Amino acid sequence: MTVDRILALLEPIQNRLNAANLGPLDFTLSENRKWDLLLEHPGSEDERLVAKLVDDDEAVLFVYAPTDLLRMLTALEAVSATHQPKEIQCRCSLPKDNHVFCKACGDRWPCATVAAVVAALGGEA
Repeated sequence: MTVDRILALLEPIQNRLNAANLGPLDFTLSENRKWDLLLEHPGSEDERLVAKLVDDDEAVLFVYAPTDLLRMLTALEAVSATHQPKEIQCRCSLPKDNHVFCKACGDRWPCATVAAVVAALGGEA
């Protein structure tokens, strides 16, 4: 398992975020006291109703979701950059795999951090 596997699992998430091309989000309080989410198309004056939201918490989730997703992607990329395999040279008779450790935490490779991230992203740990 390599850190490249984590980056490969993050790539489609990043691509979906980049492709979304979200314009400014606007919320209006409808007559039934529910929030309506309007999405403005970049470069045009058109707005379209994206969702009728139940409450304030849902509105907050929609507003912060793109920024929160970007922050999580950045955090996982930082973990991937820190937790890298390092092979230790040894003259013993153990198999080569027994000489690979994580540069960040010193655990056997793959370390628990890398394994947990890969598992959480839906890859096999």
